[in-house]
Amino acid sequence: MKSIQTTILSALLLICSSSFAQELTLKMPTSTIECTSFNWKNGEGVYVEVEFQYYVKDDEVAVKLTEKQFSEAVMNVMIKSKFTCKNKISFVPKQLMIMSNKEKTGYTMISTMWANNSYGAKGEHKAYFSLDLDGNITSQF
Repeated sequence: MKSIQTTILSALLLICSSSFAQELTLKMPTSTIECTSFNWKNGEGVYVEVEFQYYVKDDEVAVKLTEKQFSEAVMNVMIKSKFTCKNKISFVPKQLMIMSNKEKTGYTMISTMWANNSYGAKGEHKAYFSLDLDGNITSQF
């Protein structure tokens, strides 16, 4: 009798805890100041929430990106950011910042992440990219 009660109680706890757990899915940012986060996979394939900062006003750039170009740029930068890590499985994206550059010829994108270095020590890492008005992304460092 005691084992049946324990089993039922364990099953109820498992059901209740799984119904309250929210699993994140892919959520892309939008090119607005109001968008503050998006979801992206870490190095282990689990979605995490990434802080998003968009510092571009319409009058600060010569040509505004379409939503498709914007999404492709975000995807490319996040993928390239992961490949800047020595240990790609340890990649945990934390922040993506987009701002217009001074010359009004494109955008600067800064990706902040946590990752292990070649010795296994976890630390913050930043990757800097520029996006020109044709959609080409180049690493700055």
